[in-house]
Amino acid sequence: MTNLEGRSPRSRGLAEAAGIEDVGSDRELLSAADIIISASMAVGTAERIITATNNVDPKQLRTKYYIDANAIAPATTKQLSELFPKCNVQFIDGSIIGGPPRAKPDGSWYRPTFALSGPNTRELNLDEAFDTAHVGPDIGQASALKMCFASLTKVLASLMFHVNL
Repeated sequence: MTNLEGRSPRSRGLAEAAGIEDVGSDRELLSAADIIISASMAVGTAERIITATNNVDPKQLRTKYYIDANAIAPATTKQLSELFPKCNVQFIDGSIIGGPPRAKPDGSWYRPTFALSGPNTRELNLDEAFDTAHVGPDIGQASALKMCFASLTKVLASLMFHVNL
């Protein structure tokens, strides 16, 4: 499920095609989802969710974890995490390595790696959709891994391009 409020018709169409339910608001999302995974607009989305927690009755707040899975610097991730003590949602640093989960021709599922860092990451149960890796107790460790992986991937691609010239 997601909140598509303010999103483009294209985003709405993609979500519908993927079978993702639009709950219509952050307030509804916080009342319905155990975990929120943000993969776009890191700072804006985090601030929006924190603000929305103030509009949800604490008895109806279902969301326990907010995972920031954006490709941002570890320092930025740490700054984001410092915003979350103001609400009752635990911040987790996340890094998705690989494409989206999808069915393989043999009927099994491809699950990308989801590296997590921060407190309580082992309490999360995301193993049905991801190959979860708990990389450490500190916010920023998963983001650092993502940056290293991206750098390595870009260097290897560049080397392969130059070798084939």
